[in-house]
Amino acid sequence: MNLMINLTYWAVLISLSSYFLATFLQNKIKSFIFNPLLFSTFTTIIFLIIFDIDYSTYNEKSSVINFLLTPATVCLAVPLYMQIK
Repeated sequence: MNLMINLTYWAVLISLSSYFLATFLQNKIKSFIFNPLLFSTFTTIIFLIIFDIDYSTYNEKSSVINFLLTPATVCLAVPLYMQIK
């Protein structure tokens, strides 16, 4: 377990795998319960609780996602703002 916590990208792997699992389930089952953002959030929280991993450790290791999320948000917001009329 300590080996996994010390790996750099384990948090990114957990986050992305839970998201892709949720999209797969949503496409198969067609239920609103398997909304990818909602389901992946709960899956990640449950994973952290089961394996007794601190959120600060997870947040530190998943900083790559936060780093990439900011430009993606701006890339989405600018075209939406240009079409506000």
